Amino acid sequence: MVPRRRYVANIELCEQALARTPALSDGAYVECGTWRGGMSFGIATALPALSALYFFDSFQGLPPTTERDGERAREIEAGEGFWHDNNTASETEFRENIRRFGLEPRTRGIHQGWFSDTLPGFVPDRPIAILRMDGDWYDSTMTILDALYDHVAPGGLILIDDYYDWEGCSRAVHDFLAKRGLPDHIRQHPDCPVAYILKGF
Repeated sequence: MVPRRRYVANIELCEQALARTPALSDGAYVECGTWRGGMSFGIATALPALSALYFFDSFQGLPPTTERDGERAREIEAGEGFWHDNNTASETEFRENIRRFGLEPRTRGIHQGWFSDTLPGFVPDRPIAILRMDGDWYDSTMTILDALYDHVAPGGLILIDDYYDWEGCSRAVHDFLAKRGLPDHIRQHPDCPVAYILKGF
């Protein structure tokens, strides 16, 4: 669950990105890790110009952690009642909410499965204006970036939901930027711990 201030900050950053680079309005919105869809529907509703929406989630919770995710993540994973039932969500409920919010005409795909199965080879029908990553762990975050970074438009917004929450996520972002030798800077919303990248800046 995204706290209210972070929820609003995500939407603010999306609005600012489109205002800064108007060409992004013709781009796609891709979210990896939708859970129940609260953030998905908030951004899609606030930005009706984004006419191509793609959603990715396992709908069976999070994959296992690895050593690269850090001790805290592994300890929490081993505990009872892990993180909202391991972030399990209903694909049926998500699809029903797509209809309820009137997003069916703009939705190009709801991809169920592990990112390692659904993202490699995926090509959106237009450049990605906004990519929101909510994969928690190192491997999930790296898979997202490996598969989708090159499809993000110049100046496009990459929201990193778990950057300040999970060691594996932040480590994966740093490792990806380093291995590609990219100039992108990791930025933060001025009033809230929401990390993001503007591609190429």
